[in-house]
Amino acid sequence: LLSFYIPGVIMLCIYLKIYLIAQQQVRSIHNKHMQSKSSAAASKMERKATKTLAIIMGVFLSFWLPFFLCNIIDPLTGYSIPPLWFDMVVWIGYFNSTCNPLVYALFYSWFRKAFRII
Repeated sequence: LLSFYIPGVIMLCIYLKIYLIAQQQVRSIHNKHMQSKSSAAASKMERKATKTLAIIMGVFLSFWLPFFLCNIIDPLTGYSIPPLWFDMVVWIGYFNSTCNPLVYALFYSWFRKAFRII
């Protein structure tokens, strides 16, 4: 609970709050009758940031959830899950760290540029 579920719920709540605040800011910009190009650009940036955030959270939760489900289910089933299965789901969780740079590289040109330099 302390290493995944509680932090996962906290992260989802914080990201939801960030999303709601970003929506309010876009609406306030739009309501101040800014130029339509600026408002459209802000709306496009908001959608891109929301999409990136949702993908990163989705990838994180989907890669680590099998491991933490196994940890809860195994004692309930009399420790019948094979050790090889645990090793596999741990490595799936570790693979999340490999996916994060790829997700950022897909969505941000500045990240691709920095990645090429490295």
